[in-house]
Amino acid sequence: MIRYIYCERWAYSACEPAGVLSAAAARTRFEGKVPDPDDWFTVAGFLEDAGGASTPEFVLEVTPGAEFVYAHLVDQWQRICFIYNFRDVEGRLFLFNRVEYTYPEDERYLNQAQASRIESILFKPDGYMRRRLKDKSKATTEEWEYKDVDMVDNWELKPEFGRWGALGRYRG
Repeated sequence: MIRYIYCERWAYSACEPAGVLSAAAARTRFEGKVPDPDDWFTVAGFLEDAGGASTPEFVLEVTPGAEFVYAHLVDQWQRICFIYNFRDVEGRLFLFNRVEYTYPEDERYLNQAQASRIESILFKPDGYMRRRLKDKSKATTEEWEYKDVDMVDNWELKPEFGRWGALGRYRG
């Protein structure tokens, strides 16, 4: 079971929510009843059996109606390790971008700019995929393009409010 905390944003370096929202206030934003630019919200998902752990399993940034959802998976030092970007395509969510950050062996908080390796993958519903790898130990960025890639795993149903688990799962 997952416990959720709603907020305006997650403060990674402080390991805490910023601008805590009630579930009702977050739902109002989800339903599109709050004007832009304050219409999106953040939800942090914690495992129920994690006790008082301050590190969420995932952090989602959600726009009204889940038109866009940005999922962040973090490690025990609150460093963002994966970002999964979803957007609405014909009533379902499509994972259109995946970014993985690899950090030096430091056992402390580091921001994304301090990652030693960044891999990003762009997906399109028609089966196109572009993979870009930046290893800071090298002077170049490698890039690959693929066509006719099976995108079945890139689709998710749009969630009902409070059913965030599928969007916060690890996707490799």
